[in-house]
Amino acid sequence: MLMCVAANNEQPNLVPFNTNLHVPQDVGLGGNSTEYLTSDYTSPSGSEVVNYPSIWWDNNGQPHVLDEASAYDAHLAYEGMSGKRAPRYANMELAIKAAKERSAEGGAATGPLYE
Repeated sequence: MLMCVAANNEQPNLVPFNTNLHVPQDVGLGGNSTEYLTSDYTSPSGSEVVNYPSIWWDNNGQPHVLDEASAYDAHLAYEGMSGKRAPRYANMELAIKAAKERSAEGGAATGPLYE
C-alpha cells in the first residue's frame, strides 16, 4: 500500500484511475479502491460543485491518497492538461448523491470520471 498526503514535484504525472492501466488496490479505505471522490465548490461564490478523486495513480500504476488540497490541485492540473472535465453539480447535495451512486456501482471501474 502506497499513500502520500501531498502532491509534489517528485510525482508530477498523477492521473485518475484508468481501467486500461490500473488495478483497484487496497489503500486503507476499506477494500479495493479506484478513486474515492471528494465534493467541493469550484469557486468562492459556490456556484458549482465538482466531484474529483482523492486517489491518484502514478506512472508505475501505484495509487496515492492525497489530502483534499493536493487532490484538488491534481484535479485542476489534470483538467488543464487533458482538456477533460470532472462532473459539476448545481449544489452539494446533488454532488454527494452522485458520488455515492458512482461508488455503489463500482467507482472508476465502471468508466472514466473525466470526460
